[in-house]
Amino acid sequence: MDRSMGLPTDWRHIDKRVWRPTIIASAAVAAVVILGLRSESLELLLLGLLVIGMAFILRGSFLRAGIITFGSILLFQSDAVPFVLKAAFLALAVLLATQSIAVVIRMRKHMPDRLRSAAKFVHISAAGIAVLLIAQLVFVIWTQVPLDVWFRDALNYLMLPIAMVIGLEAGLSLPIKSLSFLAISVGFLGAASVLTAWLQRRGGSELGFEQFGLASSFTVFVSLALCLASYFGPARARAGWLVLALVQMGMIVATGGRQPVVFSVLALGLAVLLGGGTWLRRLWRAGSALILVVLSYFAVIEFSTRYGGGIAVGRLQFFDRISQEGISAIASDGSAIDRSNAYNWVLEIWAQSPILGQGLGHYLPAVRTGVVTEGVLTLDTPLVVFAKFGLLGTIVLVGSLVLVFAAIWPGRLSPDAAPMARLYWFLGVALTLATIPNGFPTENRGFPIFLVLFISVGIGLLSYGTSDRMSSRNLRLGRRTQLAPTSNG
Repeated sequence: MDRSMGLPTDWRHIDKRVWRPTIIASAAVAAVVILGLRSESLELLLLGLLVIGMAFILRGSFLRAGIITFGSILLFQSDAVPFVLKAAFLALAVLLATQSIAVVIRMRKHMPDRLRSAAKFVHISAAGIAVLLIAQLVFVIWTQVPLDVWFRDALNYLMLPIAMVIGLEAGLSLPIKSLSFLAISVGFLGAASVLTAWLQRRGGSELGFEQFGLASSFTVFVSLALCLASYFGPARARAGWLVLALVQMGMIVATGGRQPVVFSVLALGLAVLLGGGTWLRRLWRAGSALILVVLSYFAVIEFSTRYGGGIAVGRLQFFDRISQEGISAIASDGSAIDRSNAYNWVLEIWAQSPILGQGLGHYLPAVRTGVVTEGVLTLDTPLVVFAKFGLLGTIVLVGSLVLVFAAIWPGRLSPDAAPMARLYWFLGVALTLATIPNGFPTENRGFPIFLVLFISVGIGLLSYGTSDRMSSRNLRLGRRTQLAPTSNG
């Protein structure tokens, strides 16, 4: 049985207000699935029925969050996964999100004011992005953009409001231990997926590395933020949290990417600077972390040399070039030149429709040739959202994301919970901002996974250790008092 601030949210306790919207959403999804691709009507009918059946079977908050996170890692960014299966997963996600909304509405009257405000912010954010997508869909019908191309481009944005509401319900329903287990499990799976995917792309396929899932550092961010906040935040902490964080950092750094190095240094630096405890305790933790970081670095080098074909060793020499050549090393780097080209192409596209953008589902120029190429739907620049949504849509999108991060800002918390919760929030926000120079977060397939985990753990920390957290025992006693017969009765 899940617990939401003490509230039992097992399916048996959910009233008809959950069944009604779920049935309506199921009928709508079934109609879209069956009518959308009539050439395979029988297969789609069976698939639609399977999706609806799964939505009614998978009832727990933990399962809903787990399916969205693990399913996204394994299904997205893989050409081997059929389009129909991705569409079915999205349909299932819509049904699960419908259930989450209904559960949160039922729980609303039992929430403390701070959590009620957080839930309101998240729902407004999800509604804002949903309205933006509806407007985009109308725009697609008007401009006759191929629906399958639009779906590929819009898939990430369709997952954003779903991720928000499911993350909110999980944070309200599950204890912090369950949320931590989910976040760290997703983090390790995401790190392994990133490692195998990038080693394969950089020549590691001959060494036996094959991509099995999503190649996105966003899948690791929440786990990193949680582990580092657990070690550096509270007055007392176990070194195991730091070890968990360093292992995940080592896995993504072993890909040979430069961004994972930046993410790791940024996260560790902020954790040391913003951590809780006395200065003496901070110095002790910083010294311990430095020793383990050095050991982890040599472990990464050894792994790359022995098992990774030296890919990481060769690519990380880029930082040695920067120390020797300065800014010229960055200016002459191939990746930097490609990103500079991406900025130029996107600015040209945005100039054609600065207010509304060109919409989703349009192919973009290749960064090196400038020729519009099939398959290119995003570029490594944050300005790509201006080209797609224009100034108006980008304001709605950015405003919605700001509301989400504001929703879980740890304001007035108890002294025990505040240091960890605030450090967790700062790390999550900082890691997200660090990705912007290379592309807007919403264009990244891992961002919806990040939102599910970041919101759920953040909401869990808001209620953890606070005086207004409702215990299950108090709630049961309150119900018994209400149900007990009076002396006159």
